[in-house]
Amino acid sequence: MCGFPEDGYLPLTFPQVLVTPLHLAVLNRPEFPYRLLGMIHVRNLIRQYRRLEEGASLSVHVWVEGQREVRQGRELDLHTLVEQDGVLVWSAVTTMLRRLPGASERSREERPKGGSAPAVEEDPLFAHSRSEPWTVSGNTGRRYASASGDYNPIHLNALTARPFGFKRAIAHGMWTVGRCVAELGEPARAPVLTLVSEFRRPLLLPSRVVFQTAAEAGGVAYRVRSEDGQPHVLGRLMPGAD
Repeated sequence: MCGFPEDGYLPLTFPQVLVTPLHLAVLNRPEFPYRLLGMIHVRNLIRQYRRLEEGASLSVHVWVEGQREVRQGRELDLHTLVEQDGVLVWSAVTTMLRRLPGASERSREERPKGGSAPAVEEDPLFAHSRSEPWTVSGNTGRRYASASGDYNPIHLNALTARPFGFKRAIAHGMWTVGRCVAELGEPARAPVLTLVSEFRRPLLLPSRVVFQTAAEAGGVAYRVRSEDGQPHVLGRLMPGAD
């Protein structure tokens, strides 16, 4: 689904997929203050402390904390710890957004008059970077839902996404990140890594986008942008997991 090679090890982003059923179970509990349907993944931080072999027996601990007000509603952090034989091998902080009534109106009020998107200022880091066009098919959300178990309706089709403010279905954030990490190749197969990802704009399905990477001190920056330059995902892959 994301383009990772089969080499006997789990990809860096795979534990995030593995724990999706537990994430959904936690977020669907009666004590959780919001409806899970329509929640949006806005940021992700992954730390891998060693590569995990296929078939490894793992234990997982998940909890929610860190609710805070933001311009578009409320954010909260979903924490994940993955252990093997009692040793921490992988962790993540998944930041989710719940849009609240009035948030979209506040966002519109802050836009420049005329309703047009602000001009995109080119990031000099990517000015001379490697670029690769991607065509993202309209069924990407449904295929990734089948693989991951995340059937949030915003990812499935236009009909189910429209009640949540999207004119078409949008790609899962972790599909986009997984696809990026697979494209990064050898640097993403190091044993100890930190991956930071920020989701800037929904990636509507289908779409044509551009994937770019740029070397920087101690790691690799990456992004996925639309053909008109609007960023969808920005991230960094760095050695180490401090």
